[in-house]
Amino acid sequence: MQQEESKGATGPSNSKHNATAFLSSQQAELLAESRRDKFLAEFTQSHKYVEIRSRLQEAILLLGVEKFKRQMGAGKPLDAATKNKFKAELYIFLQKKLKQYLKEAIG
Repeated sequence: MQQEESKGATGPSNSKHNATAFLSSQQAELLAESRRDKFLAEFTQSHKYVEIRSRLQEAILLLGVEKFKRQMGAGKPLDAATKNKFKAELYIFLQKKLKQYLKEAIG
């Protein structure tokens, strides 16, 4: 009985894992890029894309406003340099989050 269970553990369900375990890092990167491209192509053509995009725009705006209030303090007059610095920091923050969530969604 235990032998049958152990055979099942190394059967076809693990073949995908075993196949990817022997890929070179370059092959793994190409495979990940291919999966990412396929996902993005399918996703952007679906109706869900528009719905999620509009919800994300609202959430990002609220996130930006809250982060701005926290960092700069509400009601303080700001010069152009401070505004530009904040925009740059917010952009970098959002780009990092985007990459993180795309990796999680695709990987």
